[in-house]
Amino acid sequence: MDIGFIGLGKMGSGMAANLLEWCQTNGCKLRVLDINQDAVNALVSKGAFDGESVANIAQRCAIVFTSLPTSKEVNAVALGEEGIFANIEALEVWFETSTNALSDWEALKLAAPHGLVMVDAPVTGGSEGAEAGTLTMLLGGKKCILDRYEDVLSAFTAKRVVMGPSGSGYVGKLCQLHLNYLVAQGIGEALMLGKQLSWILIPCGMY
Repeated sequence: MDIGFIGLGKMGSGMAANLLEWCQTNGCKLRVLDINQDAVNALVSKGAFDGESVANIAQRCAIVFTSLPTSKEVNAVALGEEGIFANIEALEVWFETSTNALSDWEALKLAAPHGLVMVDAPVTGGSEGAEAGTLTMLLGGKKCILDRYEDVLSAFTAKRVVMGPSGSGYVGKLCQLHLNYLVAQGIGEALMLGKQLSWILIPCGMY
């Protein structure tokens, strides 16, 4: 079985490296693609195959993962004559691990060819977790999809959670991000308040 990975940035490179080890253990081929050819070459030197193009990956691979910066890049790999949708042959399932806009993902699902399973599967744990293979994946879709592909997903994740129907993975990830921002903001304000309070207490001999 051939597996494709598109997007080898800070998150994708670590995820793909762990997936490559899984492929080599399980007799699969990993085809990788990125606009940064150096990132592709680094994995090719370890045994991966150059994906060459999105179209080539969609034609050859049964499973595709994407890890991309924004919904703009996600749409770009999906649409057009050289995109995933126009070249689906062997492809069975697409796991989209980015933090994408839910509305854009819903629009893509409406445009997708019949038979392609699309799973929003954002990950948490940072680049350190991607490198260590300890990410948590938040999946939007049916549990039977997780059951079928859990072995390969375990290549770079330590925990996999079905959040609900399609789209729930993105919603869960966005909620987590908002909570992180709120906590960070609260800590920052608390530190500023503490600093201001020390200015008041020190002259009074209370510090």
